[in-house]
Amino acid sequence: MRKILVLFLVLLIFNGVVAAKENDTVHLRAGRLKYIGDKIEISNGVTIIKGKYTIKAPRGKIYKEKNKAVLTDGISLKSNQGDINSQEMIGLLDEDKYIFKRDVKLFNKTNNDQEFQLSTSYLEMYGNEESFQTDQGVIIDYDNKEIKAKKAIYNDKEQTLVLENDVQIKEGNGDWIEGSRAVFYLDSKEDNFIIEKNVEVEMELSD
Repeated sequence: MRKILVLFLVLLIFNGVVAAKENDTVHLRAGRLKYIGDKIEISNGVTIIKGKYTIKAPRGKIYKEKNKAVLTDGISLKSNQGDINSQEMIGLLDEDKYIFKRDVKLFNKTNNDQEFQLSTSYLEMYGNEESFQTDQGVIIDYDNKEIKAKKAIYNDKEQTLVLENDVQIKEGNGDWIEGSRAVFYLDSKEDNFIIEKNVEVEMELSD
């Protein structure tokens, strides 16, 4: 009975907190709630459902006045942009913006059914634009390539991945390409990308 009451209170509080778009709704489940002024501490397993996002974590905090959720100790998010795991997440719920920190990993499958995996220490995701970006360095496994860059911007609607600053692309056969900027068109059925500015290439010649 106590758990049901706690969940009911959380839903009432949280739905009243979020001042986002019209008809926007947030559902939250937790095993335990502690109310401290403007702050709500949630623990014993937390699940937040907002639109197309389902976010899970062991514990976190909600700041009512800021429409902000901070989840810690291992985050799992499922969305159209892919599944994301990290150690910490800050959700700016009225802006539909999510910031992932520490040991961030994103798993996705593109429109052409290619596996797409990204690792970084910091990732910003924008739900209203269906995009994400980072300027903290990335390592990406995609289409039998290991791709590295300092900055990455992904647009899910356009299925494009833009990489900037010290871009390195290493093929599975050992060939590599370096440049200052690259654009991958992830909805293409062919190996389709452009790399430009200060381009260097090393490849093995066929016999």
